[in-house]
Amino acid sequence: IEDALVKYRKILLKGVAGSGKTTLLRWLSVMVSRGQFAQEFLSLNGKFPILISLRDYNDVTKPLPKKLIDLLPQFPFRPPIPDNRVEEFLHDRFNNGNALVLVDGVDEVLQIRVDEVRDWIGKLIRDFPKASYIISSRPVVSLVDWLHLKGRQGSSIDFVEAKVEPLNDPELTSLVN
Repeated sequence: IEDALVKYRKILLKGVAGSGKTTLLRWLSVMVSRGQFAQEFLSLNGKFPILISLRDYNDVTKPLPKKLIDLLPQFPFRPPIPDNRVEEFLHDRFNNGNALVLVDGVDEVLQIRVDEVRDWIGKLIRDFPKASYIISSRPVVSLVDWLHLKGRQGSSIDFVEAKVEPLNDPELTSLVN
């Protein structure tokens, strides 16, 4: 995934249930937050990760974030800046391409909220085209169709698809260690 992140800004991460999509996105968020990538992946260390779990929005009473600052509760490590500068900090990161938006579970959105969530994600991508995005889903979702961006004028949806394969025992042991 590190190779793909260095090469591409938009990745659709597909995998069957239980293959580790959520775990991978959480791991990326922590690694990027800590700046722990080495060598050929150093450019990832400057990114600011925002992990969005769409299953959290299946409660229809919970509003979707309206401003970037509303995404911070999703962020595991709060940036060390004064509260009155956080919104400016986030806009800078998103506008200069140093935001990594990790959206987990487009296939888990309740039908009653699909249109609202779809519009919100599409707007985020259009408003901040320089940010990097990884969106995870089970294989049943076509992101272009899901976001209804096919054929829309000015819609650059160019996501690259990547597949998560379940880990075998030695790989799982290596990950845990």
